[in-house]
Amino acid sequence: MKEWAVMKSFEKSWLDGRQVSLAIAGQLRRIGEMQGQAEYYEFPTIHMEETSRSIAAEEASAATERLEKFSDSNETRNYRRLRLEVQEYSPRFTLTSGEVLRLHKELFQDSVRSGGSFKEEMTREAVKHLCTGYNSVCGYEMDALLSIGAFFLDFHCIQPFLEGNVRVADLLAIRLLTSQGYSMNRFVSLEKHIEATRRDYYDAIQMSSLGWNEGAHDLTFWWSYWLTIIESLYDEFAKQALALQVRRGIKTSLVLAAITDAKQEFTIREIQQSLPGVGIELVRKIFKAEQIAGKLKCLGRGPNAVWKRIKTRPARRKKAICLECKE
Repeated sequence: MKEWAVMKSFEKSWLDGRQVSLAIAGQLRRIGEMQGQAEYYEFPTIHMEETSRSIAAEEASAATERLEKFSDSNETRNYRRLRLEVQEYSPRFTLTSGEVLRLHKELFQDSVRSGGSFKEEMTREAVKHLCTGYNSVCGYEMDALLSIGAFFLDFHCIQPFLEGNVRVADLLAIRLLTSQGYSMNRFVSLEKHIEATRRDYYDAIQMSSLGWNEGAHDLTFWWSYWLTIIESLYDEFAKQALALQVRRGIKTSLVLAAITDAKQEFTIREIQQSLPGVGIELVRKIFKAEQIAGKLKCLGRGPNAVWKRIKTRPARRKKAICLECKE
């Protein structure tokens, strides 16, 4: 059997001989900061969140069509469905060759082309070793983003299928990113950014795959491109967040409207349950603010305490005093 370089990319002895450049280290630092900021981004409503996810899936499927140059409505629909599936967070996810094969099979479901089989038995073994290698070093011997990037490159070098390699690689990348806590790809399209920079994409793969069969390849070129793409995803996600910067104002308005429309007496939990897109902590803060303002009164204690609205009278206008008349 051919000795695939996949045996090298995730081997500790091979990794010990690699050095991460200062530029790549800087990219990892910036991405870490961007990820920390992204954790505070919220969508005003569940509907808006689901809409954003659907748009990202649509953009992703369209980008893969252009990149792989195919036109099959069933495959497009399958990719969109699979993309929504793999972006769901699963902390216990373990990458296997069986999962790789399943994605390929479902991608070509009801298509004129068939899926679900590797090119040859030797390829099956290579993918198996690739998955084992990734699982053994990701987050331990190698930074998670660099591990996912190395997996992406090795997968492209193996080309385990006759068709659909790019789409399966994209789906796997999204699955791995999400499993490591990088969930921004739920709302922005990794595929769209790759397709928009396709020349750089292919150049980076070509440069980093030189000497791959002998395990003499240099991942630096690909890692630099890969991390640039991740940064661009966070940039787009941040722009979405800025566009929704009034989200807290919207949520506050929703809570206040729900209080106004509620029956005379109600609980915090009842108001929150009527607004699934609003967190319970925000509802409590608004109730507290309204209580301080004299607009709400709490009739008990504890999480199930009953609240009621207080009718307020408009402030009486003070009679203006004419300073000249006082003289």
